[in-house]
Amino acid sequence: MGFSKEKIASKNLKIIISRCIYVLT
Repeated sequence: MGFSKEKIASKNLKIIISRCIYVLT
């Protein structure tokens, strides 16, 4: 369970980072 939770967290982090990059550029 903790495994999938971490997977979702990393996925959300990637989305947030890509969104920040999209806004900055």
